[in-house]
Amino acid sequence: PRHFRLVCPLGDVETTRRPMGFDVARDRNRLSRESWDGSVENVYTLHVENRDALTHTYRVRFESPLPLEYEGPETIELESNESVSLPIRLVLPGDAAGAEGDEQDVEFQIQAIDRPEIETSKVSRFHRPAGRTPE
Repeated sequence: PRHFRLVCPLGDVETTRRPMGFDVARDRNRLSRESWDGSVENVYTLHVENRDALTHTYRVRFESPLPLEYEGPETIELESNESVSLPIRLVLPGDAAGAEGDEQDVEFQIQAIDRPEIETSKVSRFHRPAGRTPE
């Protein structure tokens, strides 16, 4: 992390700036979608910000107790002070959909490939619909 020293009339103040910003937003208009084959899809937007002075390539990963399939970029490259919002999907296959109306944690992880110490994660939820008709 970068350290900045600010000089002010009341004394020195030191702050730390994180080299990356990361947030996860789930599509609130449609928590999940069930397909004709019984699979369940959740859509998320990953907001990634490179706050560092250097360009970095980031690896996108997730962890969940569910056997989810990831549909989205596995890596993203961001120049200094660049940010991006990435729509991604997690799909639970129909044969693994299990109980209806159940939610499970999903941890999204972002890590700079060239500097593994630059990493962060956020937890969201995977929603399975209750009593919905497949589309």
